[in-house]
Order: sequence, then structure tokens, then C-alpha cells
Amino acid sequence: MRKNLTAIFAAATLVLVPSAIAFASYTWTNVGVVDELWYAAAMSDSGSVAYSSKNDFLSPYEAHVWKSTNGGATWSELTSSPDKKTWRRIVTSGDGSKVAAIGYGHNSYAEYLSLSNNGGSTWTSVGDQPREWLDVAMSRNGSVLVATNKSTLDSDGGVWRSTDGGVNWADVTPVVDSTKILGPWRSVSVSSDGQRILAGRDYRGVFLS
Repeated sequence: MRKNLTAIFAAATLVLVPSAIAFASYTWTNVGVVDELWYAAAMSDSGSVAYSSKNDFLSPYEAHVWKSTNGGATWSELTSSPDKKTWRRIVTSGDGSKVAAIGYGHNSYAEYLSLSNNGGSTWTSVGDQPREWLDVAMSRNGSVLVATNKSTLDSDGGVWRSTDGGVNWADVTPVVDSTKILGPWRSVSVSSDGQRILAGRDYRGVFLS
């Protein structure tokens, strides 16, 4: 009987404890400057290339994207990225060479979507700006991008997709009973191969394509 109880206890321990053991094994190192406003973050598959954004307390809306090529040990400011933005969302391709970022423009109170295909050396804006972009996702190779936005006076909110790295965009907003479901679409995700999209909207659930 004692052997049976011991076996049962051992089995239960293997089921219940691994997550705690795994959690306890993680260690963390502060690789950012303390007392500054860090926002979005993204990392390549290998972990060597990383992007983030921070704002200075003295000029919180004059921010650039920051980059690390050594796993976060050191960071450099990408002054080529559009300034006067609070960068709320950053995503990158598997190799870290392509980046998409959504920045909040303080003067216009609008969300801008900017892209870089060369590791942050140069940047381009997407479509007619501003367009109140809320979220963006990228496939592993960076060719497929999906972004969401909310309705404005100039455009309908929805889900947008590009299959050429952000050059051209198509409206792929879900349609139910022949009616397009307008924004605000808050979140979006795309599979690594770019074939599946998951998007969520206020009060209307999550949609999968």
C-alpha cells in the first residue's frame, strides 16, 4: 500500500510541479536603461536581433525605435525611424531584417504604420497616413503583413493584408451576411507561413481565416 501511495505521489508531482520548476529556472537581466519609458519589443528567431522603443521623460513624443544585434547586451537608437512617435507596437521577421512598427503621433493623435526592409536603416509609411492603425503582425519571412485599424472620417476600420512586404495592401475584413464588419479591430496575428490570420474586434469576437 505504501509503495502504491509513493508511486501515486510521484506521478502527481510530475504532473503538477514541472511548470513551477521551469518557472524557477528562468533568470532575468535588465538590459534597458532604468527610469525611461520602454514600450514595444520584438525579437528575431535566434534572439540575436531585437527591437524596442523607449521615450524620454523630458520629450516623451520624440522617440525612435531602438535596436540590438547582440541579444540585448547593447542598444542603438535608429534615428532613421520616424520621430515624434510613441511606438506602441513592433514586429520583426524571423531573421530580424524586416520591421513593422505602429507609432502614436502626439500632434495628430493618430496611429502611423511604418516599415523597414533593411534592419531599420530606412523606413517607409504605409498607405494614406494617418489611418488609426491599432495592431500589426508579420510572417516569418516578412513577406506577409496583416494590420488592423479603426474607423475614421477618411477610412473604414478593418483588417488589411499585404503579400509583398507592405508595398500593396488589400482589405480582407471579415464579412458576415454580406455585411463588412467595421472596426475597431483591436488585435491581429498571423501564422509563421502567412496563411492563417486571427483578428479580434470589440464586441464581435475573434475571427479566423
